[in-house]
Amino acid sequence: FNILYVFSKYMEGKIVKFNKQKLFSTLLTFLFLFILYRFSNVSELNTLFINANIKRIEVSPTNSEDYRQYLMKYSPSDLGIPENQLNCLEPALLESDSYNLQEKTIEIKEAISDVTLLFEVLKYSYAGYLYFGNEEKWETAKNNILNQINAYPEKLSVFTLQQILIKNLYFIKDNHFLINNTPVLNHEDYYYNQTFTIQQDSRGFYLYVNTQKWYIESIEGDPNVEQYIKPSLDESGSRCNYIGILSTHPYTAVTLKLNSGRDSKEIHVKLEKSTGKIYNEIQLSKAYSSKKINNIPIFSMRSFISTNNLTAYQESAKYAKGKDLIILDLRGNSGGQTTIPATWFESFTGQMPKTNHIDIRLANLINNYVTKKALKIIDYENLTPYFKNLYEIESDIATQTKNKWYITKEKKVVLPNTTKIFVLIDKNVASSAEWFVESLDTLKNVVFVGTNTSGCTLSKQSIRCTLPYSKLTATYGDTISINDIEEGRGFEPDIWIGGNDTLERILAFIEKS
Repeated sequence: FNILYVFSKYMEGKIVKFNKQKLFSTLLTFLFLFILYRFSNVSELNTLFINANIKRIEVSPTNSEDYRQYLMKYSPSDLGIPENQLNCLEPALLESDSYNLQEKTIEIKEAISDVTLLFEVLKYSYAGYLYFGNEEKWETAKNNILNQINAYPEKLSVFTLQQILIKNLYFIKDNHFLINNTPVLNHEDYYYNQTFTIQQDSRGFYLYVNTQKWYIESIEGDPNVEQYIKPSLDESGSRCNYIGILSTHPYTAVTLKLNSGRDSKEIHVKLEKSTGKIYNEIQLSKAYSSKKINNIPIFSMRSFISTNNLTAYQESAKYAKGKDLIILDLRGNSGGQTTIPATWFESFTGQMPKTNHIDIRLANLINNYVTKKALKIIDYENLTPYFKNLYEIESDIATQTKNKWYITKEKKVVLPNTTKIFVLIDKNVASSAEWFVESLDTLKNVVFVGTNTSGCTLSKQSIRCTLPYSKLTATYGDTISINDIEEGRGFEPDIWIGGNDTLERILAFIEKS
């Protein structure tokens, strides 16, 4: 730009004394470099990762809101519930099947007793209690539930009770908060269209209808068209843009208002709903696998529930380190133990990730009781040094005899990485698998492909309360983590692909590049 400025001033005659030969030589050099840059063999692959690195560098500031407003004040030694009711609490680490509600009914007074206990437990045990509203809000929800229960004559079905609870606890925007293994928060699904390829020029976004060029003036009446245009790959692996929308409500089509310069019209564009990977029990029994396609290492990580494959994860990370390009397939991974992805990350980078978050933990008498139970089922000897240290910290906290809050803050640090990594994600990626996604987002040369994840990172799913009469379970966390991932919306990819052929399209893209 400086060269062009000097040249323009020279042409205007405003630079009288200037070496014309030097100017010509400089401009010739500039022209050569421009041509070299313009026509150099910078592959689509490299361009994609360069853009991703720019995005990684744009580190958002750590949330600075006043977290103290979320800390419930307890008396130092107040348990909060009768001691004999502690037996309804257990670590969420223990496996639990959804309770069969078929034809099960309970007395009205039993339902009232269960609801009363649930609200007492949550007040003294759930770390997000004040995060989602004041005590008046919770009391209103409780009274609404009790009034709806009392509307039944003598008995009501357990399924009805479950629905009443879910409906009235809608304000809990926490995907780890479950009633009978059912979240109270709706997920934002990805709806998309692959019929029309969307292009852009200086005037705006456009598409072709019957070979005629039409500019998009609005989508669903919204002139902010860009938010509905998602970068993608077609079936041949070529980069393109498609229409896509995130919504908690079903979308079968969207209305586009078009303008050709002479005419205007509206068209209805059909949308498909992304499905996401779902594995059966046999597939999940092989939670980890690896293979090569076109000499590209592909690591499939279907679940982080069992630590049986921990050594295999460690070895795969060491093998992946230093490779030119790898693919991590996390689709369908609903999470499990953070130990597994953390071990992979540490083995790959030599350190633990640092992400933007503020952790608020309630370590009171109820939660410490559950923590002690959880520590007993952890295989300490097979933990890495990092997690052995965490185990010791947890053990120390669990022995405390007073109610206490723990606050920790962390700022995102972007780490160097020379291995190009494609990470495949979908809406079923949740919990510790999302923690892994957030951790991988701290590395350079990482591109995420697929759809938005579950959005299940706000709380640590650590406690399960089984209500005595209905046997309904409430699962929740003793910790909330205020971070960059929106609950229910999840982590959004760099490249959006709604179908289950994400791997095939990425391989085709790599082949083209």
